[in-house]
Amino acid sequence: MNFKHLSLLSYTQTHSQLDMRTANFMRYPYLVSRKHFAPRWIVFVIDVLLSCLALLSAIFVSASLGTYKTDWRVLAGFCFIILGIRLIGFIIFRTYSGIIRYTSTQDIMWIFYCLTAGEVAIFGVNAILYFVSPALFTGFSFLVIEYFILLGLMISSRLVFKTLFANNFVTIRERKNVVIYGSEQYLIMLKHVLANTPNIQFHISAFIDPSNRSAGKILAGVKICKYKQLPDIFIKDDVDMLIIAQKLINVTRKKELVELCSEFKVEIKEAPNLDKLVSGDFSINNIRNIRIEDLLERGVIELDDDNVRQQLRGKSILVTGAAGSSEAKSCGSSPVSSPVV
Repeated sequence: MNFKHLSLLSYTQTHSQLDMRTANFMRYPYLVSRKHFAPRWIVFVIDVLLSCLALLSAIFVSASLGTYKTDWRVLAGFCFIILGIRLIGFIIFRTYSGIIRYTSTQDIMWIFYCLTAGEVAIFGVNAILYFVSPALFTGFSFLVIEYFILLGLMISSRLVFKTLFANNFVTIRERKNVVIYGSEQYLIMLKHVLANTPNIQFHISAFIDPSNRSAGKILAGVKICKYKQLPDIFIKDDVDMLIIAQKLINVTRKKELVELCSEFKVEIKEAPNLDKLVSGDFSINNIRNIRIEDLLERGVIELDDDNVRQQLRGKSILVTGAAGSSEAKSCGSSPVSSPVV
């Protein structure tokens, strides 16, 4: 046991309030790598075993339905050909290289492409054997059954392992309650990005629909609420952060959101590059704080800080109209060193 595992064990002994998921990870650290990722060879071996299970299941189903009339010895020999093609497909498409706990729709589509390409190759080999000798032909019904069984097994295994990992082998992470304000088309995509953030566990408390047309509906297990419900949501769910995910939002509404978040001490951020969100290139790093210039209805005025500093040095300054959040930030960014405000 190395120093890292000893440290984790000591942490468990001195902190009895750790949840069961972290305790399981500490008890079985060899099941995952140092970064909590399952080794690729384990995923590859599991895929091979699933291929064998799919073949056996297809044989059983074909025998039960009576759809297979060819010599079973021929079928047994052709199963080795099928297994070989599947192995080559796994290697070419690298279906084992994905991170199981971050399994996404793209990973599932990659599995679909791999198995479909392999099925086409299997059909081609089967057709060649038919022209060589009809006795070597394997019924297409058996191949179709095997294909769908293996597709279901591989997809479901990813989802099952992802769920098990999330429930048993995830270390303690910072948790933040989040409300997402924006267009319905971006809500589910941003939720997926937040769910795959490794160091912070984001809990989506609610979606806010600016138009209120979808209010009351459920999207990906999260309720869509009206804009006027924001204060109640902030209080009820102890919200930590509000994220704006809308391309066209007027300055007045953005100021209202900033003022509301300031009142309830909720951090406010925005996702400016929504085109990246659609293309799949969006990450948590693209979410940024609201800038002062975003709240202005005019261009940014650049001041000569040195000149202003010379004029105001040593003077008492009275600032009016600085009750708002944007004005207060502007006052705080004054170029005067240690001003008396």
